Amino acid sequence: MGTRNDGITLVDDVGGSGAGTPVDITSPIGQQSMADSVSVVIASDQTPIPVTGPLTNAELRAAPVDVTGIVAVVGPITIVDPVEVTATDLDIRDLAFTTDKIDITGSSVAISNFPAIQPVSTKTDLTPSAPTVVSVGIASASAVAAAATRKGLILRNLSNARISLGKGGNAAVLDSGITLYPRDVFCMNEYDFDTGVINAIASLATSNLAIQEYLT
Repeated sequence: MGTRNDGITLVDDVGGSGAGTPVDITSPIGQQSMADSVSVVIASDQTPIPVTGPLTNAELRAAPVDVTGIVAVVGPITIVDPVEVTATDLDIRDLAFTTDKIDITGSSVAISNFPAIQPVSTKTDLTPSAPTVVSVGIASASAVAAAATRKGLILRNLSNARISLGKGGNAAVLDSGITLYPRDVFCMNEYDFDTGVINAIASLATSNLAIQEYLT
């Protein structure tokens, strides 16, 4: 009963001689005889290796264990050091992390049962200016003054004419650039945003242009 199929024998070595009789660790007698001292005998050279306390990680294995398949963790695990994952697939569940770093170099990682990640809103509550209307004529003229604090701008053509815009202080040219047909709306966005003068020109005199500007 003391000899395992893998060639390792447990022997009673209470006297410390390095030799002893095989111990049956499944019986109460065997368990009592190992209370003082136990030697692990390797079958290849029969050299006793004394074990006097709980096995350390180094004693249990000589080298790290490579993960080559999917590892499923189904119970809570606390990780206190950086974890490097080199497996192709990793399935991680119910982890309680106490570190701020996880290095994952695998090509496929599935992580589940984490607390929901709260999205961070990038929206800012802007201050709108008072809505207004300007009359646009058949010559280019300023419709919206420059505003260093401008964060947004909405223009709507209220007339039956065509209204063209010139941004950044450029003169407006009818039917060129941004052109608003009757009831069309222009809404400045992050890709065409500027804080300069907005000039306008219309195909008919006294064409109304509604303005809603947003400031800081």
